[in-house]
Amino acid sequence: MGSNRPIRLSFVQVLDFGGGGSFGLPKKVDIRLFGEPRILFADTNIGLSPDQQVTLAVLCAAGPDGISKGLLNDELFGGRVTKSGDQAALMRVRRLASKLKTVTGMPIIRAGARCGLDPQHCSVDVWDFLALTADGTVGALRAAARGWDAPYAGLSDISPTVHASVSALRNAYRAALTVVGPHLSTETDHDLVDKLEREAQLAEVDEALAVS
Repeated sequence: MGSNRPIRLSFVQVLDFGGGGSFGLPKKVDIRLFGEPRILFADTNIGLSPDQQVTLAVLCAAGPDGISKGLLNDELFGGRVTKSGDQAALMRVRRLASKLKTVTGMPIIRAGARCGLDPQHCSVDVWDFLALTADGTVGALRAAARGWDAPYAGLSDISPTVHASVSALRNAYRAALTVVGPHLSTETDHDLVDKLEREAQLAEVDEALAVS
């Protein structure tokens, strides 16, 4: 005869239900730097202060390899915090890491000798964009151009690493439009045609400024 006792699942078994993470939550956090820096988890925007947005931007701009903790003072404070500046910068990263782990349950940020984002637990739109442009095929470049928006918009401060990232992203975007341009149709690719025309106008302005 079968037992009438209720079935009890272990905590691990409960977490294993579904294709996502814990209780069906996503396995990765969605980090977006095109537009205003923000973090999405389970379709919910995790609120970030201006300082946290700057910290997130620096970690993303540094790439998957991260950034040495010795450079954080210059990146986050512009070297203005001289007394214990390195430790203060590291603590800012650790506080953001703790906040995100509390909300998501995942160790998204590494905060040690090198600080950075863990690609195992997050997807970063600007990294995906650069991967598409590195692919070099027309299809990949077309997808990259369609996903473009002004990167790191609205930051209260722009660090050297973020500034370099903006330049690299914009150069990759313009190069992608240059390649896909001859393959665009005014009937099906009107959005990319508009972007191409806009970039051509900006290039003319840049050239005029350089001459003057």
